[in-house]
Amino acid sequence: MQNAVQNYCIFLTRQNIFCNFAPKKLKIMKKALKKLGIWPVYGGVLLLLAGYGLGWTDHNWFLPIPPLLIAIGIAGYVCRGER
Repeated sequence: MQNAVQNYCIFLTRQNIFCNFAPKKLKIMKKALKKLGIWPVYGGVLLLLAGYGLGWTDHNWFLPIPPLLIAIGIAGYVCRGER
């Protein structure tokens, strides 16, 4: 059985995957950010209202979706406004 230090050393000896992965996905993220804006906020609010109207608030699968859409929309709107 390995201790915590030995487990951590595995990450130090492997090649840093993030440095190779991040620049490739940066272009895709910038394109997606341009398309994000206020629309996910509207979608999250409408989904939240529909969920309350239909009684979906008892289901755990539904509850994180509208706030997540709202947060993504706000972040996209703010990032687009800073440019």
